[in-house]
Amino acid sequence: MAIIKYQQKSSDVNNILKSYSKDITSQNGEDGILEKIFEVIGEQNYSKWCVEFGAWDGKHLSNTYNLIVNKGWSSVLIEADPKKFKQLMSNLGDRENLYCFEAWVGFESNDNLESILSKTPIPKEFGLASIDVDGCDYYIWESIQNYKPLVVIIEYNPTVPNDIIFVQDKDMSLSQGASLLALIELGKQKGYELVAVTNTNGIFVLAEKYIEFGIKDNDIDKMRCDYGKRIWQGYDGTIFTNNFSYLAWRKVHIDPEDLQVLSKAQRAKRGRSTKALDSRENLPKPPGENIALNKPAQQSSYSKWSQPNESSRAVNGVKNGSYSFSTNIEVNPWWQVDLEDIYVITQVRVYNRVDNSSAERARTLKILFSTEGNDWQEVYSNDDQLVPGGVGGIYGKPLIVSTESKIARYVRIQLNKKTYLHLDEVEVYGSLESTTLL
Repeated sequence: MAIIKYQQKSSDVNNILKSYSKDITSQNGEDGILEKIFEVIGEQNYSKWCVEFGAWDGKHLSNTYNLIVNKGWSSVLIEADPKKFKQLMSNLGDRENLYCFEAWVGFESNDNLESILSKTPIPKEFGLASIDVDGCDYYIWESIQNYKPLVVIIEYNPTVPNDIIFVQDKDMSLSQGASLLALIELGKQKGYELVAVTNTNGIFVLAEKYIEFGIKDNDIDKMRCDYGKRIWQGYDGTIFTNNFSYLAWRKVHIDPEDLQVLSKAQRAKRGRSTKALDSRENLPKPPGENIALNKPAQQSSYSKWSQPNESSRAVNGVKNGSYSFSTNIEVNPWWQVDLEDIYVITQVRVYNRVDNSSAERARTLKILFSTEGNDWQEVYSNDDQLVPGGVGGIYGKPLIVSTESKIARYVRIQLNKKTYLHLDEVEVYGSLESTTLL
């Protein structure tokens, strides 16, 4: 067994405000840290207004409840979920100088934070902004230009190592977040310095106030322990990890073998080149243009690993040996593509995932055609007799089915048992029926 040992180099030795941690409603000591920060700054030096989104019910894991209820602060609370907002109004709605909005906070001019704050009497310079939307937090903070909170507390993704700048795509439908280092860099651009770190939040103050906290060095490796989540590869293609065994928010344990791109047999081959493992260059030449490329696709169900719009990833032209989509476990799961017109189809190529033993699930694969999406004609059934390990992929011969010029608009891939369906890519070749008739 390989020897893996992480040598800790980072520490939180200068995260001195952590010693004031206290939770009234916050999650990781933020209430006590914020109290101390505003004590150091001095009450006469800030406006007692705070803003929080998503505010949940105004109390659950809130970074502002203590300030509102126990310190007499005015507040703007924003929550998009109707049920949570109703509870928010029930908990705090009768308080004076409290402005509640049932709304999404984005980063465009029509939905950003400033468009909401402009509807309230909150001053342009105010005490605290608490940003926690589990996704586009970075872009929301970036979009704040005309208002200047003295203190910003913002959620970071704690699974990202200290030396990585990571910011998810600018897409409100994603929930991936940003690394602490990325937020530190953004903060410096906006005139803020890091003064405290909790398990999930970075706390920043305006740069001109930073000196008041007596922090000798707020470098990330002096403010936060990096517990060594790492991933690397051996010469043979084996993927190794350290402290990387659990998907925290999904509560799923990771089997290291599930991360392997190459099978054990492929990794056992001598030499460092993967060229010999990739059979794409030996495949028969495609019989024309891939007519399924970037066409609409759908699937029978979605799994806990599914991503938004993942069905279309199986026809995006990218083959990497992993899965583009995954149904839930069910009887006869299926995926299909709409070619958007009736074609005379001559060939279908199916690339299976080849990153682990789950490829075996494709052994009962069927291919069905339909002209209108209701009545289906089976054009191929493997009867559990495919290549060992299931349908091949980019590192093994994919399934290539010639269909004898059958017509279809819809092409469906289906399994003939109760299981998951997950594939890498599907290609369809043919020509428009009208063109063929000419």
